[in-house]
Amino acid sequence: MNFKIVKDASGKHLPQNWIEGMSRELKRNKTRDLVLSLLPKWIAILVLICFVVFSSLHCTSAPNGAINYNTTKYYVDGEFVDSLINRKSNVMEFPIKDTRDYIHYYNQPVIMTHYQILILYCRKDKQWEKIRAYWNHKDSDYDYAVSRMNKQ
Repeated sequence: MNFKIVKDASGKHLPQNWIEGMSRELKRNKTRDLVLSLLPKWIAILVLICFVVFSSLHCTSAPNGAINYNTTKYYVDGEFVDSLINRKSNVMEFPIKDTRDYIHYYNQPVIMTHYQILILYCRKDKQWEKIRAYWNHKDSDYDYAVSRMNKQ
């Protein structure tokens, strides 16, 4: 009796001759070689796409690229404060804006006429200052020239 084994235990069809077996092996090698030759290119393309996506996402809104941890600071009276609500306001402060757009705070109200001079202590600069009022006819209001006292 001559038995021909056509299938193995797993149910796969076995080649009948050596030509059929070699052609299957070559097909398997071609697909494996093709996959292995294309795989590095796909990995390179994927890495490049990831790099472009992550480089376009910005961590900050600062123009110089630095990371701002706390961006809600307010500049009030020459100092940085965290919020405007916690800023205590003194009822006895009388602000004057001089010709250089600098704000001075005094303990008493500044009531002056044209060319009148008043000497008051500035709470912001912590010094005595000479204030002179000038009438501005364009704005219909007084402009104030503030200068530091020579000797204190």
